[in-house]
Amino acid sequence: MSDFHTFLYPAAFPLVTLFILWKCLSKSRKGNSEKEPDPLARGLRFFYENYSDNCWFWEIVELARKVLLTSALLLTDAQSRTYIGSAAIISGLYTVLFACYKPITDSFEHWLQLISLMASSVNFSVGMLLKVWPNIRIPVIFIYDYFFCRILGEKISFRCINNIAFPGESSGQDNY
Repeated sequence: MSDFHTFLYPAAFPLVTLFILWKCLSKSRKGNSEKEPDPLARGLRFFYENYSDNCWFWEIVELARKVLLTSALLLTDAQSRTYIGSAAIISGLYTVLFACYKPITDSFEHWLQLISLMASSVNFSVGMLLKVWPNIRIPVIFIYDYFFCRILGEKISFRCINNIAFPGESSGQDNY
């Protein structure tokens, strides 16, 4: 019986939260916009305030992704090929969904989150490739090259995000 409750809460919480948000927000959209929002909708505002109006549900999608990735740890071995492969697929699909929907209204936060998701997808993919060929020895120079390219890529990504989010404010010096 306790196993049932262990799996019920992670599955039910996002669904119940989604239903409550949908009810509260549909009531407030049907009513007058100048009217004070529902107290429950104000209390749950942290779930939807950073997202565009058509993506009010995105925090629940994010929560479901996290529950799916962490629950996969319980069902499979964390070091197995199955877990790493499914994590790479879920991460890649979520990154594509995020890029297509563009749920975050702030341009800087959108690009920051997108590049973070892309970096996670690359890490899962590299982990998957390393797990597929476990007996092949990787030269140390490859590992150094990987980290050098990753740090360089993060610096270039930060510059691109900074230029997109704050055009014309670049002084040619690093401000971080």
